[in-house]
Amino acid sequence: MRSAVFASLALMAAAPLPAGADDCAAVAAAYEKLAVAPAYRQTIKTFGQPPVEAMAIGDMFYVNDGDGWQSIRMKPGGRAEMMSQVVGQSGGLKDCVRKPDQTLNGVAVKVYGYRPPAMGDADPSGAQTLWVGAEDGLPRRMETDGVELDISYDDVRPPKE
Repeated sequence: MRSAVFASLALMAAAPLPAGADDCAAVAAAYEKLAVAPAYRQTIKTFGQPPVEAMAIGDMFYVNDGDGWQSIRMKPGGRAEMMSQVVGQSGGLKDCVRKPDQTLNGVAVKVYGYRPPAMGDADPSGAQTLWVGAEDGLPRRMETDGVELDISYDDVRPPKE
């Protein structure tokens, strides 16, 4: 169950758009790029818990919550489907705002604050912050209430079992 929760984390037209729509579109576009990235690695830190590592390589998703690596084969397009459920379309994002640019681990990033849509019958999600690579548009970090998720794209290889 914990692996599925972390997988959900890891893994977010013509009508007039609401205020902050350009910023919401930028957040949605970053998550769309993450969903189709060939490979990425995540480190998920929750306060008071040991970090969890996760990797996506193609349709394979790997999670290590301290008890060794578990693998999950996703159906083709499964990451994109999961991301759309977690983040929704840009119209589902709320209170999007561009914050001052920063440098994160040597990478120039644009920083956005937003509120994702509620999932199912859950209470609405709290505010989140997303750091997006200025050159490649890929998410580099996401923070929300008590959770910090760092994402990297270099030298991602399947774990040794």
